[in-house]
Amino acid sequence: MQRIELKLDLRKVCVETQAKRTYESLLRKYFRMPDTDQQKRFLERQIEGLKFFLDHVDFRYLRTNYAQLNGQSPTVVTLKIAPRLHDIEIDTSDGCIQPRLVNYGQ
Repeated sequence: MQRIELKLDLRKVCVETQAKRTYESLLRKYFRMPDTDQQKRFLERQIEGLKFFLDHVDFRYLRTNYAQLNGQSPTVVTLKIAPRLHDIEIDTSDGCIQPRLVNYGQ
C-alpha cells in the first residue's frame, strides 16, 4: 500500500476543521460511486487515514504551537499518512510537522 497524501487548504480554517471537511467530502464522493469503480478502494484508504488522523491527533497542541495550522495565515499543507496509519506528517512551507497522537493504543 502507498502513503496517502491530501492537500488541506488552511486559508480560512484550522487543520482540524479542514480535515473534517475533507473527510465528509470523501465520504459523499465514496457513496455516490458505483461499487464497480476502481477508485473506490483508494477512497476507502483516504477515508480510513483521515478518520485515524481526526481520532488520534492532538489538535489543540497543533493549533497552539504551529501558527500555519490554526487558520490565521493563508497556507496549504500536505497531509501524509503512511500505510501504518500512526506515521503521520504535515508538510508546510516551513518544514515537516509530526503531530502528537492521543488516545492511541488504549
